[in-house]
Amino acid sequence: MVCSEVRKRLERGGASRCQTMPRPPMTGMHSLRHSAATFMLMAGLNLHQVSRYLGHSQIALTSNLYGHVLDQSMREAAEVLQSKYRTSPKETDVP
Repeated sequence: MVCSEVRKRLERGGASRCQTMPRPPMTGMHSLRHSAATFMLMAGLNLHQVSRYLGHSQIALTSNLYGHVLDQSMREAAEVLQSKYRTSPKETDVP
């Protein structure tokens, strides 16, 4: 559809507008691979699963590359647990 629209504009002499259209960002395979691994970890897959999916020979490589994602997840989990702990009744308050 985009190609046919561009072709029509070029045929009508509207090339100037086509030239000002923004280009999509250039994304390489490495960026897509890194994004996929990050999304897998954020979705809850463990390091071993992601490491095997990426074809890493050692889980340490995956941990070194994507450990920052897990650090953030651990912080968020700790905050959730802390908020639950603060709002739960104490054992002495239970009749």
